[in-house]
Amino acid sequence: MPAVQAKRPSYRKQALGELVKQAHQEELSRALNVLAGYFDEWRSGKIDSIELIQIIHKFHQQTAHEIFVRYEMGDHRALVANAVATGMLERNQLPDELIRDMQRLIAYFEVAAAKERFIPSKRGIVGSEAW
Repeated sequence: MPAVQAKRPSYRKQALGELVKQAHQEELSRALNVLAGYFDEWRSGKIDSIELIQIIHKFHQQTAHEIFVRYEMGDHRALVANAVATGMLERNQLPDELIRDMQRLIAYFEVAAAKERFIPSKRGIVGSEAW
């Protein structure tokens, strides 16, 4: 645990932990909704079962793994700030103290999101552009 996080009062750590969990769930839901679209394409005959299995495999090996690593290894403050900037969390979900504390970090990710560099929902399934 980084020294900076260790100095934060436990209620702030708990709030950040809960917000990270919510952001993780939201990002997984968005990624799974993209994957669900491929199941719809398979059911309608637009793609065959071999293509669907390849997409599922790529989703598991890349997209799901990337999300897992990000939330297991990532800095909680950065994860929450990015989640606010990309709409996975609403600002009003954060305690006022956290919003004040993270204002500059949220602004950084908002600029990045505006440039579409850090928007997980727009990336879809990693490598899906090949399909």
